[in-house]
Amino acid sequence: MVKAELIYNPYLMEISVKFNGQSPRINSLIEKYQGIPLQDWISIIPKIFHDEMNGYDFELDFSGTELDCEEIKTASRKAKISVDEVPIFLKNELESREIKADNINLLLSWLKKIQTGNLIMRVFVKSIMNSLTKTIHISPFTIPQNIVR
Repeated sequence: MVKAELIYNPYLMEISVKFNGQSPRINSLIEKYQGIPLQDWISIIPKIFHDEMNGYDFELDFSGTELDCEEIKTASRKAKISVDEVPIFLKNELESREIKADNINLLLSWLKKIQTGNLIMRVFVKSIMNSLTKTIHISPFTIPQNIVR
């Protein structure tokens, strides 16, 4: 069976697609959606992949979050595509936002413990928080107030 591969990193807004190991052809609709959240065009993914693969008899390997993979499966079923026509596999799973936020909070707790009260550490932590909030699109974090004063 032929394969398609969709790699989506929602934290960096990166999308990579391969059809039978090859990049999409020039002027593919995939190019139009580079840098756009997957959820904004998830409903047309089945049609785009159908057109690129000349039918629905292929496997789709998805790398990304489990939730995004489930949403692609749902979009395929809504498009009346059976699991036999296009089996979708979660190949490489990214952690969810909640797990990433929990890990960041653990990091902040650790930084709080090692903080010596100097201004440089407070500025450093505030800088990290601003970057992380923008990068993974979660706001607000549970930030110990004495870190960011």
